[in-house]
Amino acid sequence: VAFGMFLFLSLNDYKAFRSKLPGELWGMMSFGFSFLAADELFELHRFLGRNLPFLKEANIHSEPGYAIFVVYVLLALAVLYAYRSDLLRNKFASRALLAGIGFQILAVALDAYGKFWRREEALEIAGATLWLVAVVYYAYDEIVSYVEFRLENM
Repeated sequence: VAFGMFLFLSLNDYKAFRSKLPGELWGMMSFGFSFLAADELFELHRFLGRNLPFLKEANIHSEPGYAIFVVYVLLALAVLYAYRSDLLRNKFASRALLAGIGFQILAVALDAYGKFWRREEALEIAGATLWLVAVVYYAYDEIVSYVEFRLENM
């Protein structure tokens, strides 16, 4: 959905239309969600944690890959902070996005302790679902604005 919106805004009369969410944010969201899906599928954080010597030597956790999640969270927080005014315009979508982030953080915390894997997977699915709901609401808002813009400028 995020990648579709990125393409939609890139291929249409983007300069005349004032998008509610900037095209680069849609691009970052599509890359970020794709990267997180690849990380979940291929366990990139575990691979990086085992193969980056400074993480092994730091002895932060029995699974050094969890330190990689800190980097993910910091990058996500930086993007959220940079685009906070744009993201907060749609109250429902921003609440769903923040709730999804909360579920994902809780899932990572439970996964780090290893005893709660069933609950952790459910929280990951709930968080991803809330992210999808948020992105769909942002996309819907964007498309409605674009249609109104095109109708006014016919």
